[in-house]
Amino acid sequence: MTDKKSVADGILEKDILEILKSSGLNEEEKLQVYKKMLETIKNRAIDRILTILPDEKIKEWKRLLEEGDEVRLAQFLSDNGADTQKIMIEETMKYKLEVAALMEHLEKSGKSISEYYKAVDKKKDQE
Repeated sequence: MTDKKSVADGILEKDILEILKSSGLNEEEKLQVYKKMLETIKNRAIDRILTILPDEKIKEWKRLLEEGDEVRLAQFLSDNGADTQKIMIEETMKYKLEVAALMEHLEKSGKSISEYYKAVDKKKDQE
């Protein structure tokens, strides 16, 4: 019997396209999957950083972000308790585990990922 940790470790080592079982995607579609994943992970990381930083530091963080000085920004975040590398790794792991759980659910219900995305897009259009 495999334990949950070993199953999670296996998922985390896999490429997102492997988790999505999307070997039939063309290069443009693969790029879109990667872009969406990165966008989601970055947004989640930013949300976490905003919860870590004290309110009085958020203005300074935004200013550094606008200046685009990545070295100073990284130092600022580190000095204020935001380990960005750790946050990005954690958010990537969470994302992959969520996608794996979604794929498992879809397989059990007999639906494909493309059917799921079509339903999501339809719901967005209705809102």
